[in-house]
Amino acid sequence: METTALRTFCEASNFKLSLRNCGLSPEVQECANIIDSERGQLEETFLLGAEDFLNPGPPIKLPKRALAVKNPTVLSKQTLSALRAIEPEMKKDLQCASWRTPTSAFLHSYLTVDGFTYSTRDGLKSSCPIFWIDGDVTHAGMLTEIISAPYQRDGGISADETNMAYFFLLKLFHPKDEHVSDPFVLYKDFGAYLLRSSTYDEPIAVPALRSTKFSHGIMRTWDDAHVVVKCLNRVC
Repeated sequence: METTALRTFCEASNFKLSLRNCGLSPEVQECANIIDSERGQLEETFLLGAEDFLNPGPPIKLPKRALAVKNPTVLSKQTLSALRAIEPEMKKDLQCASWRTPTSAFLHSYLTVDGFTYSTRDGLKSSCPIFWIDGDVTHAGMLTEIISAPYQRDGGISADETNMAYFFLLKLFHPKDEHVSDPFVLYKDFGAYLLRSSTYDEPIAVPALRSTKFSHGIMRTWDDAHVVVKCLNRVC
């Protein structure tokens, strides 16, 4: 249902943009004016009808993690660089002043964070986007790796599994080209973003903590160079 709603929204946006192209006959222009005059009512009706899938029921209970390999894997240079970039904040978040970026870590095929499960394809690449909500900023990207590494909290040693730090490695989408019109800015409540279909080569590392907000996403091709990605608003 979510994918159908996104497809319908994209088709409607494309149709409205086509009505605004220059050189249209007066009759077609009049149709565009009528559609614009009804936009508020149509938008309200659409968004109210979307409540069912914007606020899904309780999640299916799944194991917290699944190891893709039983032994630690040596991390790539890209992953090491991404982890080192957040090393200072990890010392604070993990309450571990001695935290150092690991050179090897465990790979996971999926991980459950705050009741929702996020997965990679064979532990390497995800086929669906996910969103990382950082304050008022929402980032969209592809989940390329899920990794974990052990650590010891300050003030004692514990065998509890909370002494395992988990990370998502995301490759964020490039912003849309400046000359491309974005009709979704008119419908911010719908939560759709027009972005380049390509991603940055360098991943970013995001700690998978309960305090970190993530959300699943769906995606649809917009044109040869762009995609529309939609946050499912499960944690927003």
